[in-house]
Amino acid sequence: MRHRGLDANDVYLAEFPRCGSTWLRFMMLEILTQSSAGFLDVSKTLPEVGMHAPVPATLPGGGRFIKTHEPYRPEYKRVVYLVRDIRDVLFSMYNHDGNLPWINAMIENHGMDGYLEPFLQGEATRFGSWQNNVRSFLDSPLSDSGDLIVVRYEDMRRDTENALFQILDFLGVQRDRGVVQQAIANNTLDRMREKEDSAKQNPDQIKKGTLLRGSDEKKRFVGSAPLGGWKDKLTADQIMLIDQYAGREMLRLGYPLGKDVLEAMKPEMTLQTR
Repeated sequence: MRHRGLDANDVYLAEFPRCGSTWLRFMMLEILTQSSAGFLDVSKTLPEVGMHAPVPATLPGGGRFIKTHEPYRPEYKRVVYLVRDIRDVLFSMYNHDGNLPWINAMIENHGMDGYLEPFLQGEATRFGSWQNNVRSFLDSPLSDSGDLIVVRYEDMRRDTENALFQILDFLGVQRDRGVVQQAIANNTLDRMREKEDSAKQNPDQIKKGTLLRGSDEKKRFVGSAPLGGWKDKLTADQIMLIDQYAGREMLRLGYPLGKDVLEAMKPEMTLQTR
């Protein structure tokens, strides 16, 4: 039912949850419409699948730019697939979803150890596991037809302007470099967090199903985790378990296996203990 009313000209921003699509949609909204982006504006203009029916076209040919967390579906004809290192996704979801009662039940007694395996098995979200989501798109017909572009969140953080122009080229959208640079400047981490705080001052506008959560730091939708922050938080056993479940997909996307990261860290760890 949520996939009714899709159009052949629609393009999908697909991601496993917590891979950075909110930030990307904020920038894309400003680039595509040349208007300022707020939390409610993004949902109304670049919607999630299932909320797309009343949304106007923003792409060439009358298409819409629609976000989805779903694995690949035949209805998706062209896809921008945003990915993020599973180990950073893990902590983002752990902090974000740990405020939900049914997730709390998983981690109450065992913390990350109680959350990790259900997460890897796809039980922590209704969208399944990170690795199955990745596999569904990389092995889809879109990969061979040229209708899939894969964008790594880490690359977008390091060179945002270049990543945005790659996406715009895929979408067939031409924009002046100054427009893109302004969208980036308007949506830095600090600005995004300011926008979230501002939106929370208007409770009458906050409806069920929006991006907004509670008021404390853990409940923020806009997180502040550094790239590769997992290296200081996961145990060796946890890292190896992630390799076991998702190693193949990590390598396909250019992410190093945890065992290789641990091996590279050994000299540094030895120096620190001397």
